[in-house]
Amino acid sequence: MLKRTGIMVLAVSLLATPAAAQSIGFKLGMTSSDMDVSDDDGVSIDRLTSLGVGGFLRFGFAGLGLQIDVLALTKGSETSDPAEGDMDIKLDYVEVPVQLVFALGSSRLGPYIMVGPSVAFEVGCNVEMEDTGGNELESECDDADFFDRKSTDFGVSGAAGLQIPLGPGAMLLEGRYTHGLSNILDSETDETKIRNRSYGLFVGYSIGIGGR
Repeated sequence: MLKRTGIMVLAVSLLATPAAAQSIGFKLGMTSSDMDVSDDDGVSIDRLTSLGVGGFLRFGFAGLGLQIDVLALTKGSETSDPAEGDMDIKLDYVEVPVQLVFALGSSRLGPYIMVGPSVAFEVGCNVEMEDTGGNELESECDDADFFDRKSTDFGVSGAAGLQIPLGPGAMLLEGRYTHGLSNILDSETDETKIRNRSYGLFVGYSIGIGGR
């Protein structure tokens, strides 16, 4: 699901490029996420490592810009319960951060920082379980009658990176963090709140497509 979504995201980004954009690019990397649960009932919650891929458009001038990313990401967590066993929760999202870009100085490395809101749309959910007897089970969340989730997650995203001239464009080295603001648990009676937390390390490439 994530691979198919990533390819679709990149294709849509390329086809939808407006003439006013100054650069276009892609990025891929590793993500590390967990769920902030207000009432974990003694369950151990660990980070989930996965892959991320996407494309972006950047607009701007004179050291200030606006960047729109479209990223295919997997968020979730690894949990361990002494009574029930281990479980990996994997939520697939298409995430769209819209961030202000601030260039830091004019060195060849081209450091920059970004900050802004993000919205993520769930496109899939899977649960992988191993009980205390060593039995394994993998299922889609809905088939396993897992917790009801909201399909949209709002958050705040920040990033810092380097833009290194290479060939006709620039190579990107970027670290980012997204702090989920939404309670993704869709329940009017349960007081428990679940929010996504996600880090990412990405490499990418951008190329100018407009006049400077």
